[in-house]
Amino acid sequence: MAVWDTLRNVVGPKVRAWLDEEAAELSDIASETESQLSAEMDRREARLNETPEDAMARIQAEIEANDAKLDALSDKVLPTIYSEPTAEMDAIVVDDDPTA
Repeated sequence: MAVWDTLRNVVGPKVRAWLDEEAAELSDIASETESQLSAEMDRREARLNETPEDAMARIQAEIEANDAKLDALSDKVLPTIYSEPTAEMDAIVVDDDPTA
């Protein structure tokens, strides 16, 4: 009986404490998820209730934001594509033989 008493009195509270911690963590995750879903539902309801003019303005703003991102990207990429070959580029050896 001593082993069972030890398990119940020593290990039992530790397991119970661990389970309580896990339950609290799951509760936090559930409340965070619920708030995120609520915010998404509010955003979707606002989109459903907006006028066609508001929807068009929102879409145009999104397009302009994406255009700005694309412009910034093209400013980085295009100069490297259209630049003159450099010594580093000439040093690259391309092996065209796939069997080697």
